[in-house]
Amino acid sequence: MSDPRPKPQFAKLLRRYKRFLADVVLPDGTELTVHCPNPGRLLSVVEEGQPAIIRDSANPKRKLSHTLLALKKHSTWVY
Repeated sequence: MSDPRPKPQFAKLLRRYKRFLADVVLPDGTELTVHCPNPGRLLSVVEEGQPAIIRDSANPKRKLSHTLLALKKHSTWVY
């Protein structure tokens, strides 16, 4: 059986703010505000312009349709 969730997408982090929000830009130039599930400040991880992985929740009831899954710090993906 295949996974019914949408596939993760690559994006670039623009900024993280208001504890649970982050802005990203997709490769096609589309900008999205996504849910950031980690409430920590992540000061040593979050940098403008770094690669990110996001996923569409496929849940029409959510305020923000996408979730930030990981950020790439140097050569390591941080989840």
